[in-house]
Amino acid sequence: MFTSPIAAWRQLNSHYRLEGNQCTTCKRMHFPAVNYCSCGAKNLEPYCMIPKGILQSFTQVTTPPADFKAMGPYCIGLVELDEGPRLVVQLADVKLDELQIGMRMCGVLRKMFARDTGIIHYGIKFIPAE
Repeated sequence: MFTSPIAAWRQLNSHYRLEGNQCTTCKRMHFPAVNYCSCGAKNLEPYCMIPKGILQSFTQVTTPPADFKAMGPYCIGLVELDEGPRLVVQLADVKLDELQIGMRMCGVLRKMFARDTGIIHYGIKFIPAE
């Protein structure tokens, strides 16, 4: 996931808090953060997204990469946040046959994977909203 401790520290806000940015000119939200808005403006301020949205698409991963092998099979989905940005996320606490396009989802902090060294990596996964 992270390639170095320095990269890890630089990406913590976006990784754990869904911090992107918002254009002060057109108010468009961006995740991940960008340097220039699609309107051409450079005036961007940090903004923490609210981890709630609608499931737009989903699939099941049956052959996971090495770091996620112990979790397989698992589902991933495309969630459009209420504020606009779309995220590809891992889905938790739900089975493939329970998922429906259009269902409300919310983000939660969960274990992503553990390294052989014992270091556990956490991140935001999405679960069905109640």
